[in-house]
Amino acid sequence: MKILFSVGSFGFLRNFEAALRLLAERGHDLHLVADRKDSVGGTKTLDLLLAAYPDRIRYSYAPSRKDSRWQPLATQLRLTLDYWRYLDRRYDRSPSLRARGASQAPPIAAALTRPGVMRSRAVLATLRRLVRASERAIAPDSRTVAFLKAERPDLLLVTPLLYFGSAQVEYMRAAKALGQSNWNIMRRHILPNSMTPVVTLVPFEMASAIGALTSLDFLGLGVPPGTPSLGELLNQGKNNLDAWWISLSTFGVLVVMLLLLILIGDALRDALDPRKLLEGEQR
Repeated sequence: MKILFSVGSFGFLRNFEAALRLLAERGHDLHLVADRKDSVGGTKTLDLLLAAYPDRIRYSYAPSRKDSRWQPLATQLRLTLDYWRYLDRRYDRSPSLRARGASQAPPIAAALTRPGVMRSRAVLATLRRLVRASERAIAPDSRTVAFLKAERPDLLLVTPLLYFGSAQVEYMRAAKALGQSNWNIMRRHILPNSMTPVVTLVPFEMASAIGALTSLDFLGLGVPPGTPSLGELLNQGKNNLDAWWISLSTFGVLVVMLLLLILIGDALRDALDPRKLLEGEQR
């Protein structure tokens, strides 16, 4: 799988080094892209990754967006939305976040919401909708779109999206401009990767449930007495030791059932293992 990992600067890689190493070991091709240079040891982690996986990991810097006509306006609109979000009453106990948002937002954003009536929930919601609609009306950066079109990654990872006026949003808008809708992202990436552990876990959970229910029935704490169950049959066999076939046949059924479920779980886990799927494709 070709993975494009966009970061604000390569200094952020120190938070994801273990995950990046695991992806490279599993045979994925990683292209690390930074929006800006980091002056304080930002390439240390990058250098270690490149030395360890020269055939799997490469890097570059994102195309500059400084000459774009509309991107400065889009950035100011995002800074406005970030600031207005922190005007909500939920952030009354976070004055530092609110002050930081105000310092980075354009002056008109603070001026519009200075009167108390303008900070009501209804007015702020209306203002946010208008500004958000204006931001979405701006076309994605053409250089970012061309960059993604040339790379054509199977998966796009973006960090950090929490910074005020983050430029990383452009990668998401460019991906959607190239046809990657929310539904496609969920269908191609989220659902397959989330269903695999669920499917492989089901047989083991069933085996655990059968074992627990049989134990409770054997102790008389499960289904009502007289109800057919493996635990009830084992209890009857204990009370009738002369009829040895009751206990033996019930125990055999229980062992075979649990063994089959465990074998099915192991087979599903091996069949859906991404590393083995990748090895099969390489062969």
